[in-house]
Amino acid sequence: MIKLEKLTKKYEEIVAVNNINMEVSNGEMLVLIGPSGCGKSTTLRMINSLILPTGGDVFISGKNIKSINPEELRRSIGYVIQGTGLFPHYNVYENIGVVPRLLKWSRIDIDKRVDEMLELVGLGKSFKNKKPFELSGGEAQRVGVARALAANPEILLMDEPFGSVDPLTRERLQREFSKIQKHLNKTVLFVTHDVEEAIRLADKIAVMKNGEIVAYGIPDDLVKERDNYVSEFLGNEFAIKLLSRYLVRDFMVKASTETPSTEVSSEYFVKKDDTLSTALAIMISNGTSKLEVVNFENSRNYFTVNADNTNNSDKSNNSSSNNSSNSNSSTHNHHLCSATAGARGGSTRTARFDTTEADDDALRQQLDEQDTTRQGTSSGSGAQTGG
Repeated sequence: MIKLEKLTKKYEEIVAVNNINMEVSNGEMLVLIGPSGCGKSTTLRMINSLILPTGGDVFISGKNIKSINPEELRRSIGYVIQGTGLFPHYNVYENIGVVPRLLKWSRIDIDKRVDEMLELVGLGKSFKNKKPFELSGGEAQRVGVARALAANPEILLMDEPFGSVDPLTRERLQREFSKIQKHLNKTVLFVTHDVEEAIRLADKIAVMKNGEIVAYGIPDDLVKERDNYVSEFLGNEFAIKLLSRYLVRDFMVKASTETPSTEVSSEYFVKKDDTLSTALAIMISNGTSKLEVVNFENSRNYFTVNADNTNNSDKSNNSSSNNSSNSNSSTHNHHLCSATAGARGGSTRTARFDTTEADDDALRQQLDEQDTTRQGTSSGSGAQTGG
């Protein structure tokens, strides 16, 4: 879908981007990561002709962009920037409808598309008449994403789109965009300097230094990277951060039913849709080796979570479904859940989850209180770091 050949940008004697060769496949999300000034944003802006290259070529669907009118090119590519870039004198409806209007869409089609986009990004129709100054940071970013997707482009360029919001809102936006991407399957080139953001979102990661790509691959493969710069930039905790890519539910397989129920009781809980890194954080914060995995269904089932075997997720879903259909609301069948996270070429670390899945109002309340405490702690930590 996107191909860069010997792409170069110089500002007199300064080389901002140096001889980059790279491809982004159809439906793939590639994250460009690196420190400020390494050439990430310059590379992005050369793809939609906001910056003209000094040398090299950019191809989109096999066509050299030099042969495409720059305005037509930009209207065919979604573009999201840090701080949203919303037009302050336009309301939400007018901002989202900018490109469709330029493309001469009918008013009926624009109305329909704006409604679809607001629903897609989790905002209601009540937001249509709001001006940008009336939106929170997270709401404004959602509108920015909606505007970029409004004309249904095949390609989406995102330049640190979530960098101007607080840590909790950023994580929430990342999760929401990940769901949108799975639904729409766009070709996305995403720029960030946040390693954890790259891990959460990327199909592939390209690490940049001084205008060049020095490492490239799927996130799991970068664990094996031996280049000193790449290892230092990704950090010593990169392997642990990879756990944020995986959900507890994705690695569940049926385990033995012989484990006594007394061995799985726990004061703390984790949701099936939480990441393994969240589960590990709760364990460390509370000094416990046991967690209950809660999904608020009518049955309780034991599972084993094995992060080294991705094929186990299908077995889990089948087992869960069968157990749910064979039990009633008054039956509680306990199951054991453990998680193993192994870094390729490195040591294997095992986390043990003792799980129950229950429909229990008291349990819901306790889990909500735990979430509130966790968010408060994260918010305070983020504020300290930012200061």
